Amino acid sequence: LTPLFDAIVFASKILSKDSLPDDQKVLIVFSDGLDTISRAPMREAINIALLHDVQIYCIHLGRGSESSGSGILRNLADATGGDTRALTEGKWEVLDVALSPDEREFYLTTSEPSPFEQQQYRMSVNGGARIRVTAASGGHAPVASPDGRWLADVYSFVNQPPDLFLVANR
Repeated sequence: LTPLFDAIVFASKILSKDSLPDDQKVLIVFSDGLDTISRAPMREAINIALLHDVQIYCIHLGRGSESSGSGILRNLADATGGDTRALTEGKWEVLDVALSPDEREFYLTTSEPSPFEQQQYRMSVNGGARIRVTAASGGHAPVASPDGRWLADVYSFVNQPPDLFLVANR
């Protein structure tokens, strides 16, 4: 369940409340652009952002640049003076995104190899190539340690129940 538009309304109000009148207010949205549960429609989210002088910058996490979610994100950004960028491209899904503890990389969990797999990759916040972090086929749900040196990886395969592994984060 994704309340994208409600989140934009809420964040716009918080940004306005916690800033000085001349502060630039920017909201960065990481999303596939699909909203499944908001009470507020997209137009209301845009109007609230404009009312509070919030620019929306969207990082698209979907399956391609022309998906329906991509258009929604583009509308949000264009209407508020922001911009939209795709974090990745391909016919696979980004299932999770986390910022590394040193804030220099994103950890992306994707279905890139197959719809039946979850693999983790790392990628510079400046863009560029993804580097696969997990190796074995199957499902991975890794979480980085606070210092970023280790990954706690819940791994499973079709014939293997989930198990927790601690691995060095290279």
